[in-house]
Amino acid sequence: MAHNLTGDEKYLKAADQAFGSFLVDYDKGGVITTEGDNEDDSRDSSSNNGGDSMFLQEIAKPKYEKTYILNGHIFSLIDLWNYYKYTHNENAAAVFKDGLNYLKDNLWKYDKGIWSYYDQLGNLASKGYQKIHTEQLAKLYEITGEPILKSYSDKFAGQIAVS
Repeated sequence: MAHNLTGDEKYLKAADQAFGSFLVDYDKGGVITTEGDNEDDSRDSSSNNGGDSMFLQEIAKPKYEKTYILNGHIFSLIDLWNYYKYTHNENAAAVFKDGLNYLKDNLWKYDKGIWSYYDQLGNLASKGYQKIHTEQLAKLYEITGEPILKSYSDKFAGQIAVS
């Protein structure tokens, strides 16, 4: 963080203000979409986190269709983790946990089987974004040790190798 390099409090204040958007619902001008139980989900419901799941929207425009962009969500998670490690803000840890829960429960939705989806509008990732997804998931695996993240990182990397 710039605050660590300069000691200037304005950078820490800016980071705290930016974090504030992670506490506001998307429809009220923030970036979070809270997810509950999905009745259409045919997977084993034991993996659902009881409503402690949220998606971090990349495009924050109330009344705009929610896109559920994968790399934006993961970049937000990584940045939240870094913010938490620097500030020890427990709210950041909670948002990180809920965002990670969403990712673990819904990563399968971003897997076409032969390639990853960029978003939940059905757009396939470009080769560049496929690489970004691979690297981001590997980084989150480093942070969390969650096996599903490594599994998808390896899978998406394998898809690049055969393309």
